Amino acid sequence: MQDQLSQFTTKKNLTSLLVLAVLVLAIPIGVNLVRQQQNLKSKAAGEQVIFASPNVEARTGPNGSPVAVALDQTVGVNVGLPNGWSYTPTVTLRDLKGTYDLTYTLKACNPIPSGGCGVNTLYPHTMEINAMDTTTGVFSGFGHFNPTPSITWTLSNGLETSAGAVTFHIAYDSSSYTIDNTGTVASDGSISGTATSSSGQSFTFFAKLTSTAQTK
Repeated sequence: MQDQLSQFTTKKNLTSLLVLAVLVLAIPIGVNLVRQQQNLKSKAAGEQVIFASPNVEARTGPNGSPVAVALDQTVGVNVGLPNGWSYTPTVTLRDLKGTYDLTYTLKACNPIPSGGCGVNTLYPHTMEINAMDTTTGVFSGFGHFNPTPSITWTLSNGLETSAGAVTFHIAYDSSSYTIDNTGTVASDGSISGTATSSSGQSFTFFAKLTSTAQTK
């Protein structure tokens, strides 16, 4: 009986020792897993998602948290990369160089001239865009008034964005008259939009691409 009790006690001690050994080994493993999880969370929290397009607006969500609202179908996103990584996207814009039939349609005058405004009068021009950087979107050119070709002008401050929007400034060579234009580029290369002159006139305009040959 005494021998059996001694064997039982010995087995019990061995079992306890084995359990203790397993626990001792498990503690460092568990601590290491927790540290790895914390590191992953820390790295994830350190990365940033940056909306690179101007057509994203920050607003307050229903629960009071900030949300990003896309104002257009095209949204540029910069995603933070792990340390030591880098990525530089290259965006190539549509090359606008070419010849255009540019027609302005008068819509309003402010102030109204003594002889009247002449609403819906058409003013046909020829526009040449002869220089453009398809990386930055900057372009320039020149043109003339078709009924009187000697009336020429210079196109400057042209800018195309990745969303297909364009702005450009026209200054007539023989006067202080200018026109500022804002429009969009269509899939066929035409440009349309609205414009305002230095005399207070408001126009709509349409520029039809007639030739893509580069000019000098």
